Amino acid sequence: MKVLIAGVSGLLGRCLSDLFDKEHIAYVSTHNTRPFKGSHRVSYESDTDLEAFIKKEKPTVCVNCIVQRLTDVCEKDWIQTKKVNVDIADRVARICAKNNVHLVHISTDYVFDGSHAPYSPESEVNPLQNYGISKLIAEKRVLACGGAQIIRVPVLYCDTLENLEENAVTVIGKKVLNLTVQTKEDNWSVRRPVFIPDFCHFILNSIKEKRKGIYHFYNPRDKTTKYQMALMIANYLGIPADHIQPQNSFPVGDAARPYDTQLMDNKYDINAYKFTPLEEGIQRAFKHLWHPPIFENPSKVCLLLDLDGTLIDTEDLHFHAYKGAFANWGYTFDEDDFQKLIQHGEYPRCQNIDAIRDYKNRNLRAFHGTINWIRGADEFLEKLLSAGINFAIVTNTGKENVEFFKQKLPLLQRVKQWITREDTQLGKPHSQPYEEAKNRFWKEAQAQTIIGFENTLGGLRSLEKVTRCIYYVGVSKEDVYMINDFSQVK
Repeated sequence: MKVLIAGVSGLLGRCLSDLFDKEHIAYVSTHNTRPFKGSHRVSYESDTDLEAFIKKEKPTVCVNCIVQRLTDVCEKDWIQTKKVNVDIADRVARICAKNNVHLVHISTDYVFDGSHAPYSPESEVNPLQNYGISKLIAEKRVLACGGAQIIRVPVLYCDTLENLEENAVTVIGKKVLNLTVQTKEDNWSVRRPVFIPDFCHFILNSIKEKRKGIYHFYNPRDKTTKYQMALMIANYLGIPADHIQPQNSFPVGDAARPYDTQLMDNKYDINAYKFTPLEEGIQRAFKHLWHPPIFENPSKVCLLLDLDGTLIDTEDLHFHAYKGAFANWGYTFDEDDFQKLIQHGEYPRCQNIDAIRDYKNRNLRAFHGTINWIRGADEFLEKLLSAGINFAIVTNTGKENVEFFKQKLPLLQRVKQWITREDTQLGKPHSQPYEEAKNRFWKEAQAQTIIGFENTLGGLRSLEKVTRCIYYVGVSKEDVYMINDFSQVK
């Protein structure tokens, strides 16, 4: 037996690959844009290319994991949805049948309208949106080729993620982590998530038994809503969830969602399979963001904090100091230039950059106005100092400017652990500043969790090499806690 995993770089494909490695199952895999474990790039838009690959590799089984799964995206673009969910499935089915390759095709519970659960493989189908329609058409194309197995599954999730947006369960965490806005979450539709590694064992058994026809694989234990999952995530992370309100009526969106698509299947014993409890699966998926409550466990945490824009409100001061310095040499320096500098470490192309930086710093230290704390940052620092918590400030700002800020804000003088621009060869967004801070200040023997605080993408890129447990002052697209002020940090 040799298995072809079509679409290995998605969540299901990656988990299948891991299981096949563990079970010593021979396989070959393909990707579109993201290679994974030596996978091959094959065009599934060409009969010729796909068939040539199959003839060369000679798989005996194919698991088709290729899908456009985002329902709202499918609703907005039927042509692209059909191209991925229908045309590719049809092509794979025809070529597999022609070359005597047993096909396992993955489908969805969204072929049902959710009004008459539970649903068996023989139940009447009635998809409500383009996603379900495309998957139903694909099923008919696959069945028309004969000899294949179709497995319908509900929402899938796992803990081996490249980002939280990879599945419909963990993406809920993006709302939970964003403490800066009030939002709503669906508390109407019933969800029964399946942990992907559990599903992979069913696929492997299906391959070994060469099952044919339509099968349902489902979680017979967990029943929840997206809002209830948000509460689970917030409870595990130890953060409030009052910024998320339940949407108790039919959810508004581009694509209609069914109420409850509970599946059933009497062709096999569902209880013979292990099911990871949803609460456990969520904890595994969000483990990298968990930390002990900071002030309840002072010896178990190590905090690394950025300075400018995170603790103190000085970014406007830096900008105008740079702007004046560049103008002194006849160059313009605007907000876009400043963002490139603080986000990516990119200076505008010009001569005399060292002289410009020196002039900028002298210009900054000539400032006679008031420098303010980011809201709540001074109280937060006071609590850290009073509790004896291990923390350091890690900044691209040089020592002279730091001393200037200390004179303006005397509380900074009580901070003993610093990494300034002179302490490393490379500044942010390179990881060296935070790596240096970790080497100097992190107490590994005490099993300390490193928690980072930043306010720019460049800072995040520097920090994420040291820890993935990060608080961001403001709004970010990254998988981080987002806060308005330090009162939201527990």
